[in-house]
Amino acid sequence: MKIYLCRHAVAQEFVRGGDSQRALTTAGKKDFARAAAGLATLKPPIAIIFTSPYVRTRQTAEILVKALGRPAGAVKGARVPIIEVAELAPGGKPELLLEWLKSQKRRPPAILAVGHEPDLSRFLGQLCFGEAGRVRFKKGAIACVKLDINLAQGELRFLMQPKQFMALAHSEAH
Repeated sequence: MKIYLCRHAVAQEFVRGGDSQRALTTAGKKDFARAAAGLATLKPPIAIIFTSPYVRTRQTAEILVKALGRPAGAVKGARVPIIEVAELAPGGKPELLLEWLKSQKRRPPAILAVGHEPDLSRFLGQLCFGEAGRVRFKKGAIACVKLDINLAQGELRFLMQPKQFMALAHSEAH
């Protein structure tokens, strides 16, 4: 199975109500919609999107759902579900998603997790290299990791920045 890791798109710098209430900027929504269209050209079999409970990650997930449509084999009109999990909040433990996956009798072909830095970089390093690492996860970047049968070790398939996904969408349109 595959796990996709996505850093939220560009958000407001400050809002009343605190960090968890920061929404995506207008430009952040527009740019990420173009990037999500690029991801959609790859036709990833994403069955579930997990997101931090923060506003900006939920909005990023909603843009992904719109771009991806419905998962393969889903009932007509059904869309990819979005599930908020505290493990993806800043300072959380995204690796706990693996425990959830291990508990499933039928594992989905792919899931996507929308979260924050530096947690996503650390998780990616742990999955692929056995130790927490730092990679460049720009806002709106997405990585794809193919997990082994035991969900213990991953192989990095790609880490693409938003502009790379936008270029994919542009080339597909022509």
